[in-house]
Amino acid sequence: MIRALIVDDEAPARRRLRRLLEAHPGIEVCGEAASGPEALLLVAQLRPAVIFLDVEMPGATGIEVAASLPAPAPRIIFVTAWDHYAVEAFRLHALDYVLKPVAPERLAESIRRLDAQPSASTLPFVQRLLVRSGDHCIVVACSEIACFTSEEGHTRLYGQRPVGGQFDYYLDLTLNELEARLDPSAFVRVSRAAMLNLAAIASIRPIPPSAGEAILTDGRSFAVSRRRWPALVKALAGASATPHG
Repeated sequence: MIRALIVDDEAPARRRLRRLLEAHPGIEVCGEAASGPEALLLVAQLRPAVIFLDVEMPGATGIEVAASLPAPAPRIIFVTAWDHYAVEAFRLHALDYVLKPVAPERLAESIRRLDAQPSASTLPFVQRLLVRSGDHCIVVACSEIACFTSEEGHTRLYGQRPVGGQFDYYLDLTLNELEARLDPSAFVRVSRAAMLNLAAIASIRPIPPSAGEAILTDGRSFAVSRRRWPALVKALAGASATPHG
C-alpha cells in the first residue's frame, strides 16, 4: 500500500483528487494539507510515500515545499492548473506534473510510474526554506540566514531581518543536505558543524599551519577546518570579484 498525502489550498480540488485516488486500491490517502507549511508538518508526522502537490498555495509554494523536504523525501507528483512551473518542478525531480482538471486516465498514468521510478536524492539550489517555529512552519529567505549549525544532532539556523531583528529556528534538513541544495556562491561549509552565508562574513584570519577562523557581522565566530579553509578563501575571493550593478 502506497501512503499518499494530498496538498491543495482548495477543498473541492482535494475532495475530487481523493475520489479519483479511491479508484486505485494500491493508494491509501493518509492525510490532506491546505498550505505549504501544513504540508511540511504532515510529511514529518505521516511519512507518506508520495505527495500530490499543488504549486500556488498560501504560506509557501509547492516548489518551496518540495525543496524543503528532508531525506528520504517522498516522491512528488505536482497537480496544478499552471503549466509554466513544469520546468522547475522537474528540476526538483518530480515524478510527474499533472494539469487540472485531472483526467482519471492521466492520474492512472502517474500512479503507474510510482513503482517504476525510484525517488531522487538530489535537488537544485533553493532561495527559500520552510523552517519550524513552534507548532507551525514559516518561510525564510536564504539571503536572511547568516549561518547553519549542527547542535546535538539538530540543524539550527541564525539570521536577521531588516524588520524584526535576529531570529533562529530549527529545520529538518541536515548540513549535508543543505550543502547540496544551497548555492555554493552564497553559502560555504567551514566545518562538520557549520555552514556560513558568505555575505554575513565580516573577516577571516588564518591560524597556522592552515586552519582559520571566520567572524560574522554579528560578532559570532566559527573555527574553519584545515580542509575547508582553502575553499572559504576561494569563495570569498570569488564573491568580492563578482560585479554588481
